[in-house]
Amino acid sequence: MKMIRASAFAALLLVAAAAVRAQTPANLHEACFTGADGTVWTMSSDDSGTTLTRTATDGTSSSETGNWLPKAPAYGQPWAQGENAANKLVRSHFFPTTNRITYALWTHEDYSRADVFNFTDSEGMIIAFQSTLCAGWNNCRGAANSPGVHCFTQFEDCCGAGTMFPQCITKGSGEQCCTWYLAAAQCNSTQSCCGMMGPGASSYAYCCNEGSSCCTARIGYDGTSSCCPAGTTCCQGGSVGLCCASDEVCEPDNNRCTKANATTASP
Repeated sequence: MKMIRASAFAALLLVAAAAVRAQTPANLHEACFTGADGTVWTMSSDDSGTTLTRTATDGTSSSETGNWLPKAPAYGQPWAQGENAANKLVRSHFFPTTNRITYALWTHEDYSRADVFNFTDSEGMIIAFQSTLCAGWNNCRGAANSPGVHCFTQFEDCCGAGTMFPQCITKGSGEQCCTWYLAAAQCNSTQSCCGMMGPGASSYAYCCNEGSSCCTARIGYDGTSSCCPAGTTCCQGGSVGLCCASDEVCEPDNNRCTKANATTASP
């Protein structure tokens, strides 16, 4: 079987939108293919539909839009909708081959969000659109430059680049990024960021609920933390962050809160 190879670089082009809006993560996709003549093809999708963009070597581009990527089929199963859509584009002379497409397969990786769209034509050639070959792919890297996730920058921001848990936050959602050394978490608009342990693989990031605040140990990465509710006072012990009640005093060297009258000397 002859193979058509995709190049390592392709234009990063997403569906134009009048304003940034929340998108369904399952409907965000992008995969790229480069033909033998250097023409770059980018298939991208969001809630509004799917766009196939053809960019010539001189930089000029044109697009066709449809509704081709609603949901990936079961792993390893034929992708009938993709086959039909590709043949429609073949007939309109807007596809990397002029031959009829006889088989299509779509595979998807949930965490990285990488897609592969394989189209086999009547001569047995495979046109492989791959997310990993799009320019700017995997733009939310993990710790030590390990593989992370891809954020669709028109709709999302990267949270925790360089941590163990890189993730994407939807623009306009009100979610905020919380990082603590090598850990990351998403907090809602009413929460505050907290973390403990670290600075390596033991790092842990989490959120304190509305009305409470993060209280860390004296040296944060050496100990645990607490979310102190209103009316309490943070006591930064040597290995733990404690929440002292209004009638307690902090004994940081002993990692404890004690009743105020218990520390008062007798007359």
